[in-house]
Amino acid sequence: MTRAPWAVRRRAMLATGEIARDSFGTGPPVVLVHGTPSWSYLWRNVVPGLARSFTSYAFGLLGYGNSPAPEDAGVSIPAQASLLDELPERGSSESRS
Repeated sequence: MTRAPWAVRRRAMLATGEIARDSFGTGPPVVLVHGTPSWSYLWRNVVPGLARSFTSYAFGLLGYGNSPAPEDAGVSIPAQASLLDELPERGSSESRS
């Protein structure tokens, strides 16, 4: 099996820190959020298939993978849920890295 290359190139600036995010494909939205401890790399072989029919949004939780957490940031499950809840409001605060 050939492994798909993986790169999450966008960043989202949130209240507690900056997370990795990206979107792939077009169509109805599918949101992919990894568990803990893991990172968005988990989705590298799933996204290509989904992207043929969906817009797949992949996020890296704060403190995992390419989303380093500031020392004072909470990385508990409730803290991560609060950060993800910010994403629709922060669309204009993203940047390319």
